[in-house]
Amino acid sequence: MEKAKEWIYSKGRDLEITMFNALYYGDKEDLLTSLTLYLSEDGGFGNQLYYNKLGSTVFETYYALKILIDFDYDLEDSDEILENAYDYLFSNNFQATPYFPGIVGAGLKLLDKNKANYKKCKELDDEVIKNYSSKDLETFKSYIMYADATKNEEIINKLKKDLLTVCETADIEPLELINNDLLVSDELIPLLDKNLKNLKKKRLESGAWLYEDIDDIETIKKSGTYTVYNMLKLKNFEKIK
Repeated sequence: MEKAKEWIYSKGRDLEITMFNALYYGDKEDLLTSLTLYLSEDGGFGNQLYYNKLGSTVFETYYALKILIDFDYDLEDSDEILENAYDYLFSNNFQATPYFPGIVGAGLKLLDKNKANYKKCKELDDEVIKNYSSKDLETFKSYIMYADATKNEEIINKLKKDLLTVCETADIEPLELINNDLLVSDELIPLLDKNLKNLKKKRLESGAWLYEDIDDIETIKKSGTYTVYNMLKLKNFEKIK
């Protein structure tokens, strides 16, 4: 862990450093603050949070919310930043994107229950559950985020049932989709154990994981996030102490 910490502290953005601190030191209150560096005036997230361009996007706003969910961010009172982000999402018809389930799920966890955006998400919740689908990979990923945020048993059971089939169809490993044991079934355990061993083998001497086999600024930026997420997976599956 110490090597990874040194690499993240020296090459990661403030965001990755905050994610690391949330993971290992429980300092979760700064997660949202670190994401404000990527806010646009319209309330959405972007500005090179993920894409190498300025301006907000629905995907990057979803991506920011996903970080908060994956690292178990919670707060007693809804933050104005999140309210503005949902204003942006509703004004940009996020319901028509694959990120619809995850955004609704994050809203149900993070937003103030007494405010309009939470009530809008609550009204959409039945639609999310009713329209569950595993046919599109991005939508399936979004439903995993929804399950992580809401712990809805109906969706969890459907995701568990479909996880291996989706992985086989998309030719990806289960560990690329899940960060914790919420969706782990008995039949998944042998494959997951193999995935974890392979993941550890790909770790560099520096303690980091390279996002792509290219040593440039953009790759290093994404490698910081990739490294913290891999440490999250290993820690959640009790493979790293």
